Amino acid sequence: MGWYLKEQNIAQVTVNILDYEITSIHTVYEEVCKESIKLKLPVTGSEIVGLIPLKALLDAAEFYIEKESLFVLEEDQKLHLAINRLGLNSIGPFDPKKRIIEYLIKEDDPDKLVNQTFANFSWMVADRTSAPGGGSVAAAVASLGCGLTSMVAKLSYGKKMFEQTDPQMRRLIPALHNAVGKFLSLVDEDTNSFNKYFEARALPQDTEENITKRKLAMEAGLRHAIEIPMTTARIITKLWPIIEELVEIFHLPTSSDIMVGVQCMRTAVYGCAYNIFINLKETEKTSSLREEMGNEIRGHIDLAEQMTEKILARVEERNPIINY
Repeated sequence: MGWYLKEQNIAQVTVNILDYEITSIHTVYEEVCKESIKLKLPVTGSEIVGLIPLKALLDAAEFYIEKESLFVLEEDQKLHLAINRLGLNSIGPFDPKKRIIEYLIKEDDPDKLVNQTFANFSWMVADRTSAPGGGSVAAAVASLGCGLTSMVAKLSYGKKMFEQTDPQMRRLIPALHNAVGKFLSLVDEDTNSFNKYFEARALPQDTEENITKRKLAMEAGLRHAIEIPMTTARIITKLWPIIEELVEIFHLPTSSDIMVGVQCMRTAVYGCAYNIFINLKETEKTSSLREEMGNEIRGHIDLAEQMTEKILARVEERNPIINY
């Protein structure tokens, strides 16, 4: 539907988008732009009435990133790009904090572990409490290790001397960059799952019904407590091929950084394994979870050992720093 806005001195095409995953906002915008070219008229911008899901704008950003061969990693920069390309500020200011659903309902809890200073987090770990414990620390170590590999990749990109490897780096960097955020989310997830398990253990056992409820709640809590560190290990396993590719083209002066990063990720896998094994001991001996999860984490350990040795040897081969 279209009409003329006298006060704005523009014509407007109005569309009701019922499902942005079927018909994206950038698709609608681009189609209107195509039709305007036929009429030899300019499109000066667009307007969203009401609120919008975050993913709808991020999808638009990814469309323009691919279309224009851009390289954008941070969420706020992607939103800025989408707002700019869609002309969402043309009628009035588009404030993401007031117009994006997730930003309106988001609660930035200052008590979350990832919102602590590094010193506070370290002292919380050192405190006389069971959580945060090994699982949260393993995820934190993984984020630091992955952060170092991401840093190395970014320092090996964007200069004339790296032109030949530019396409590779544009593919490798996002995977490493995004994984850091995934690991950080697991820092709090692990502590939360541990707390839920202990809440289940504290449930009453005064009746047969309550005993059954407690047992089921404890089993669910254990499964979740095992799943969180396993998720950390799974993400690391997916990153090994990326780091293996990176080690062939990274900027050699950052050799020590990639070596520290790889060792951190190996340590994180062991940290995950120790937490998984101790929780598996609490499961029923007949539980299939013991064999299933036990075998899986052993596979992650074996791969971490193989890849760490292989990657460190290749770094040393390209830039000897230990046996100099």
